[in-house]
Amino acid sequence: MRWIYFMAPCVFICSCSSSRVVVDRYPVLKEDLPSYYIESPDPALQNPLIGQILVCRYQIRAFDPKSVPYLLMLRVIYKNLDEETHSVALYSSNGAIEFKILGEKYEATGGALTYRADLLTEDGAVVADFKHRLWFEIIQF
Repeated sequence: MRWIYFMAPCVFICSCSSSRVVVDRYPVLKEDLPSYYIESPDPALQNPLIGQILVCRYQIRAFDPKSVPYLLMLRVIYKNLDEETHSVALYSSNGAIEFKILGEKYEATGGALTYRADLLTEDGAVVADFKHRLWFEIIQF
């Protein structure tokens, strides 16, 4: 009877076999520089890079080395409503990729408003996707 207490959690833990992709957005500020706090002379403090970093974390459960590369496609809509698509070939079952919006690009666009990430197989089938809560498709006229 005691074995059921051990086996029940194992069944629930092992049954989660779906692939996933998650995107997190982090700000880049001048307060991130160590010289900001210790007041040391730093040229980067006079003209700091500000912006955002989008970190895409992915995990492919049923990873098949024969069907590599997988493709991570990130679509970003900026605050000025410009849209940009980034795509990266993936050769491992899990990892993280950073997309940086820094400096002049951040000032011109205002940063990321919303984003969507799709994890695709070689033939274009969607394995997993992630949408920001405010994701929308831009209507082109």
